[in-house]
Amino acid sequence: MSFPENAHNESRSVRASRLLRLLNLSIAVLLIALLAAGYWYAWRPLPETSGQISAPISAEAHITRDAQGVPHIQAAIWEDAIFLQGYVMAQDRLWQMDGMRRRAAGELAEIAGPSALESDQEARRMNLRRIAETQERSLKPAERAVLAAFARGINYFIETHRNRLPLEFALLRYDPRPWAVRDSLLAGLEMYRTLSNSWRSELLKQKMLETGERGKVEFLFPVRTGNEPQPGSNAWALAGSRAASGKPILANDPHLEFSIPSPWYLVHLKAPGLDVTGATIVGLPAVIIGHNDRIAWGATNLQFDVQDLYREQAGASVRLEQDAISVKGARTIPITTGVTQQGPLFVSEGGQQYALHWIADEAGGLTFPFLDIDRAHNWNEFRAALEHYGGPGENFVYADTDGNIGYQAAGLLPIRKNCAGDVPVEGAGCEWGGFIPFEQLPRAYNPPAGMIVSANQNPFPEDYAYPVNGNFAAPYRANQIRALLGSREKWKAEEMLAVEKDVYSAFDHFLARQVVTA
Repeated sequence: MSFPENAHNESRSVRASRLLRLLNLSIAVLLIALLAAGYWYAWRPLPETSGQISAPISAEAHITRDAQGVPHIQAAIWEDAIFLQGYVMAQDRLWQMDGMRRRAAGELAEIAGPSALESDQEARRMNLRRIAETQERSLKPAERAVLAAFARGINYFIETHRNRLPLEFALLRYDPRPWAVRDSLLAGLEMYRTLSNSWRSELLKQKMLETGERGKVEFLFPVRTGNEPQPGSNAWALAGSRAASGKPILANDPHLEFSIPSPWYLVHLKAPGLDVTGATIVGLPAVIIGHNDRIAWGATNLQFDVQDLYREQAGASVRLEQDAISVKGARTIPITTGVTQQGPLFVSEGGQQYALHWIADEAGGLTFPFLDIDRAHNWNEFRAALEHYGGPGENFVYADTDGNIGYQAAGLLPIRKNCAGDVPVEGAGCEWGGFIPFEQLPRAYNPPAGMIVSANQNPFPEDYAYPVNGNFAAPYRANQIRALLGSREKWKAEEMLAVEKDVYSAFDHFLARQVVTA
């Protein structure tokens, strides 16, 4: 028996049509599933920017976001404003905040696996968790109140969003633990470590001294070059006499390690006695750099040396502590840490063990006076708040609506009795004799030149009363900023961007000439 050819074709056409419909249906189901997953895991956890929520605060408050997404918080009391700052920061950056505290605590491998083990081991050897616990116990009541209000806001977000946390938590399959006051201190310590890690330079300089000529090595590690502009990221202030408006101009572009998103978080806080706009570090409340209705301030890293390494000798008194690092997808890794009279037994290099003495581990080395800074109305109130700032050491640049500009170095800086602190020393070979008094730290107020420039250069005068050591920047950037600002009589605020974006490097120019000559 046989069938007509057109019957075969018709049968194949029906099968192809069914297959095509099945394929289209499968694609449609897959797209719906992807869209549903995208909504559930990516869109649904995005910050709520409209509507109303119920929150445990004292009175009605408002949060609006501008075109850049920056939250503007208006509350009845400062405690509510800080609570809501914690809430919105958790909305925007909870996973980044959790990563900051985990990195400092040495707990990244628990969620990231073996790739984070080396980072965790360094944090455990530096004893950052213990430092945070110790500093928490010594907080002043006012500081604790600010950090506690902030933590309550973060935790309220976590509690009310357990089923729609940011995508990263779903991908890594873990839930964040509640935020505590010490977690903000851990976030602060992580930034402290980034800005004051001089111990690597000390080891490098020691190695070079073992095989090289001291004069050449010292040339490569200068404390002073002889042409630093005084007083000493980039920040500057221009007096009203140098501004087209007749009012001072302040500019600041602080440089931190590159990351996405940035460690900076912008916010505007408004409550009775508080109206401040600016940036803080994720995991920390209030505003660290910014302006209120009366004053503005910026900051650059001071880079004064606040770490010393001590060579530990065999038989020295060391208290050993057993710890363990949880590693995702692998066995728990035991780690033995040691604590000496000078500090944690931190690093082993070429069979030699070193203990680390760090200002962050000193009483008052990690304080939080920023709400007082945010509420300051003049130079004297600003300096009074900075007097209680522990570190990391910073150059603060200031301007106010009364026409004043100023500069103040701040932070606890050690007074070394019998060493420079530039290379490791024997166990008792580099004692600290307290800290440089705040009143004797470099400062300036309304200088005759009508400008203040800070670009990480050495701000300490050559005849300074105390020993100075640090990883200060060469003066090229500061000199270039000063030259640009001095190139015209009057400036407008918007013209500061041209100075920020300037890319000329006097050092590269110098080096190129030297190469050509050679």
